[in-house]
Amino acid sequence: MRRAAVVVALYVVASALTSTAYADELPPSAVVEGLVGHPQEHNLSCESRSATDLAAFWEVVFAEDDFFRRLPKSDNP
Repeated sequence: MRRAAVVVALYVVASALTSTAYADELPPSAVVEGLVGHPQEHNLSCESRSATDLAAFWEVVFAEDDFFRRLPKSDNP
């Protein structure tokens, strides 16, 4: 069940990133009410921290370390 929730959360993130919104002018800033960001725990883990924070916004809770450890390993990050 938990894995399914994580998959759904990542799907939502991916869907949001691929949708296109058009506007005459972009605002200088934007805020998503209720979304709380936290500092990253490791070098080069900003994506893991952002994914963890966004998942928490959708009430899917897991630690940044858990997410980070499950990412594929590479010599070239």
